[in-house]
Amino acid sequence: MSFVTLVRIIARRWLLVILCIVAGGAIGGVVALSRGPEYAAETQLVFGIQGQSAEGSSQDLLQQMPTYAALATTATVLDPVVRQLGSSEEVAALSKRVSAVAPDGTLILQVTATDRDPQRAAAIANAVAASYGSLVSSLPVGSLPVGLGRPEGTVAVSVVQPAAVPANSASVSPAVLILGGSFAGLVIIVVVLMLLDAVTGRPIDASSGTRSPVVP
Repeated sequence: MSFVTLVRIIARRWLLVILCIVAGGAIGGVVALSRGPEYAAETQLVFGIQGQSAEGSSQDLLQQMPTYAALATTATVLDPVVRQLGSSEEVAALSKRVSAVAPDGTLILQVTATDRDPQRAAAIANAVAASYGSLVSSLPVGSLPVGLGRPEGTVAVSVVQPAAVPANSASVSPAVLILGGSFAGLVIIVVVLMLLDAVTGRPIDASSGTRSPVVP
């Protein structure tokens, strides 16, 4: 099927095409309204080894940063956060709105919390950082992923950048969702028209955009 033929087919069904575009945009608008704005607040923690004989353990600590990142979303860290904020939210639900990542080659842990309230997003991120620091500092050295059992080599965690109240929403803007829905509606109706043309199998007169009668 040539491009000109496809354009003629779409032109003959322009009303259906417009309806599909409008319907797709409407669906995108409904999704945008149902989700609402969502804000993300980020805090950063830095890891280090304390102790004169801890030389060389920084490399061990670096290798274990993914393990420390996973620890940030556990119930042991989030339980105190829920109590501190006085929230009725379950820890399992909160863990879906908290993430932690350690950039490769660094001893920095980035903790991000999302919420529909920007102030609450920042409060959650800072509470997670505080709970996380308390947990790591209270663990016996032998139970930590690093430290090699040396009492003079301990892991220290410090907050280097507290979470600030985000000014802008981190969620996809309603305009993008509406435009995306409209484009999806256009793509769907074009694909449907092409499939209908392939199923019927009758040649199309490119000059008129109508199907030629089948000759017996």
